[in-house]
Amino acid sequence: MKLPNLRSYALFLAVLLWAISASAGYSSIDRSGFYAAYTSASIDGINNFISKLENGSSSESKAFLGALLMRKSGLLNNKKEQLNLFKKGRMLLEKEIETSPNNAEFRFLRITIQEQAPKILGYNKNLEQDKKVLAKGFKDLNQETQKAILGYVQKSRLLKSTDLN
Repeated sequence: MKLPNLRSYALFLAVLLWAISASAGYSSIDRSGFYAAYTSASIDGINNFISKLENGSSSESKAFLGALLMRKSGLLNNKKEQLNLFKKGRMLLEKEIETSPNNAEFRFLRITIQEQAPKILGYNKNLEQDKKVLAKGFKDLNQETQKAILGYVQKSRLLKSTDLN
């Protein structure tokens, strides 16, 4: 009797684990690191995380990259560079929200940007809609994301912790 090849088992196991993680919505993005960079005023910290996301092809990578680019734009001094970076980030995040309209985390990212963006940009039209989607999906978000949201509501004019129950 011939024993099965060990390589075949290893390959089968790798494919099985990949399929399970994909179906479970597993994310390879370090939420803790992302939110630390996102909430910092450090261009270096933001750039470091941007470099981790730039080659990502997932919807999540693109949405997070878009949010970081818009956040970074607010830290720059050159107005033209600020506007160009903001537009690039906005396109990325908006496209992913359009693709996944019920993604509460993407809506949270947009709320944080829209609430802080200068009114002249006109990027504040979705606040109430985003708030509703976030409130509905909050309990389904992972712990790191919930922690970031609960931290944000402490300083938000729009979101309150009571909105998330």
